[in-house]
Amino acid sequence: MIIPDELVLKIIKLREDETMKRLVSLTLTAVLVLGMLLSPAAVFAAEAELAPLPQVGDVISGFRATELGEIDLVNAKTVLFEHEKTGAKLYYIQNKDIERSFTIAFRTPAVDDTGVNHVVEHVVLQGSRKYPLNDMAFLLMGQTYNTFINAMTALTYTAFPVASMSEDQLLKLADVYLDSVYNPLIYEEKNNFLRDGWRYEMEDADSPLTINGVVYNEMKGYFSNIYLTAFFNVLKTLFPDSPQSGTFGGDPEKIMDLTYEQLIETHKAYYHPSNSLMILYGDVDYTRFLRMINDEYISKYDRREMNVDYGEVEPFDETVEARFAFPVTAATNTANAAQIDYAFAMTDTTEEDMLGLAVIAAALSEDSSPLKKAFNEKKIGGSLSVILEVFAKQPMLIFTAAGADESRAGDFKALVDECLSDIVKNGFDRELIDAMISRDLLSYSVVT
Repeated sequence: MIIPDELVLKIIKLREDETMKRLVSLTLTAVLVLGMLLSPAAVFAAEAELAPLPQVGDVISGFRATELGEIDLVNAKTVLFEHEKTGAKLYYIQNKDIERSFTIAFRTPAVDDTGVNHVVEHVVLQGSRKYPLNDMAFLLMGQTYNTFINAMTALTYTAFPVASMSEDQLLKLADVYLDSVYNPLIYEEKNNFLRDGWRYEMEDADSPLTINGVVYNEMKGYFSNIYLTAFFNVLKTLFPDSPQSGTFGGDPEKIMDLTYEQLIETHKAYYHPSNSLMILYGDVDYTRFLRMINDEYISKYDRREMNVDYGEVEPFDETVEARFAFPVTAATNTANAAQIDYAFAMTDTTEEDMLGLAVIAAALSEDSSPLKKAFNEKKIGGSLSVILEVFAKQPMLIFTAAGADESRAGDFKALVDECLSDIVKNGFDRELIDAMISRDLLSYSVVT
């Protein structure tokens, strides 16, 4: 699966080194703290006795505790571990939540439009040395005590999250996923690439030659959606000649350029403990997980110097405009059917900047915001949305007019510019901001 840009992110602070901070602090932790964010409220064990946490400098099964912290929003204490031999990081979020989860993620830049990271995500779950079973994720969904199992590819990372209310079951699920990402059968089974990536097919000698493949078909579905297609076009406009502009799920026209050899090289390059982040959440004996991870998997590796380049771009000297065609059937009424995106790429943003931008985006998306009122009055399009997109190395603030008249692009830009200028000069309506924050806090209340 790929991460669509409309996913609502809840930002939880995770202090990390500068390379990992942008990838983790604003996205990965927020997506993967499943106990809180995938259910209306966290379920806490009232009488649970939590395992004592280490002190900074303590070493457990090859993992050194490097930093202690807290996340008040989920009543949690945190420990950041670093594996001494490989540099692999594990972030443990400890609280009394019995909705426990484990995730392993790797930094995977979208170097082109072939969707190679997306295909790797699929094929590693087609069996491993210890678990030589096809459709691993689907089997686990139906035959284990799990509450969430998936895998996901985004612009900057690939993640494999699992969750369960049973600690023993979560430990087994983590073992399956670790063996899948580190010991996949793809090195011996090229057919897994043909199945999940792309292949030519003919039903019989008289049939036409067709193209098939799980990822190929999935992305054909994505590219039939103008909203998602436009997002990929925004990336190409904002980040020319940069990995940030790659179609991370795969462009169906370019997926056919992907080779088995390229897939193998991608797995070798990025699926290494030195390039990984693991997140463990909830009421668990974390020492069991550290021992299993070290003894069964990453102790077999040596530390590798990882230089992952996401291609940060310099700010443009002037506004860049681009138009892209979207294919439709001949009978489609294309009047007022365009999408207009006005996007800004950020540079040198701090965590405080991102929190402020998140508030701005949410406030401007409110029906009562001056921007929405003016948009409706000027009848530029059917709907307006404001998204803070944090999956790229450089975050983006994107204003979108959907169901719009493409000739009104200039009017839309002027409207947004006027609104932003007014915010700079006069600020926001404080009552609107307070009401919005209170509503969001209530929607993520925690049962203790």
